[in-house]
Amino acid sequence: MWKLSLLGFRSCPIVMQSKPEEHPGTFGRIFLPLLLVIAIVVSFVGLLSQSGQVMDWPMDQSFVTRADLRLYRLPSGWVFQYPRFNWSGGVSASLLIGLYKLIVSPSAESLNWHAKGIATLLFLLSSYSLCLLFIRNWIFQALAFSIIASSALQFAEPSSDIIAAAFFVLFILSVRLGWPRLISSGLLVLFGLSKIQLLACSLGVGAVWYWWDFRKNGMKWQVPFWMLSWLLLLMAPGFKLYGIDMIRTVKGLRTFASSYVLIFAPHQFSQGSESLVANSWDWQDVMSSMFPGARTVTDLVLRYPKKYLDFLLLSGAYSLFSV
Repeated sequence: MWKLSLLGFRSCPIVMQSKPEEHPGTFGRIFLPLLLVIAIVVSFVGLLSQSGQVMDWPMDQSFVTRADLRLYRLPSGWVFQYPRFNWSGGVSASLLIGLYKLIVSPSAESLNWHAKGIATLLFLLSSYSLCLLFIRNWIFQALAFSIIASSALQFAEPSSDIIAAAFFVLFILSVRLGWPRLISSGLLVLFGLSKIQLLACSLGVGAVWYWWDFRKNGMKWQVPFWMLSWLLLLMAPGFKLYGIDMIRTVKGLRTFASSYVLIFAPHQFSQGSESLVANSWDWQDVMSSMFPGARTVTDLVLRYPKKYLDFLLLSGAYSLFSV
């Protein structure tokens, strides 16, 4: 209770009370789980209306086919294919799909249904929990979850993107609910290892989390220790099997090649077999003919600064007139 006095006027008490948390009634307690069940059923009906077969590489969803954790023997020796971090499925999503395939062994004709089904369940359940935890009124909980479920993001490819989002939501839930830091750190690392582009993001979130945890709870070592432990546990097998190829990627070079063809091909006089248009699908031939010896985009910039400057200026003009 506070007292307010202005310019000598008689002070009057002001009682400040926080609004009590609104609990759903009987209808709300029934409607919210029912809404979740409806969202799952409708999503699975939508999944089954699509093709159950995974499209081949270079489509990103092809990581589902490559995810294979079987240990088997060939005449040349034992074979174990641990996920590579530079795959479109990263380490986390590939491990999840690979473990599922060890248990269920789906056919090639239905593999995509299984992979998207896992992503859909993780996406909807984590989103539903997030709405319940951070939104008080059950009507707004239902509205927020309906918007998320009807966004059709659960159908997006590659499924690794949806799995990564679910891992991040689960990390937020675990911190908010006070789960052990061992589990929260594992979820954050799984998010970072879902795609190679997300590792820096997860480390940044981990730094903020450490700062917050240190100020609030005085914990000096648990967050960095458990995050480092999970990173070593999940990455060490890949480095043991593949070395630096575990993280080396040519996706940036491939993306640059496709953009280079898109921008420069219309300005070529020659349209024969040696032109950029004729070789647009073979990005390695484009790179070897135009930028021989360049293995990464950084290498390309350092070796061929003038050609890269030409690309930069022309792509800038192309973007300007495309707005």
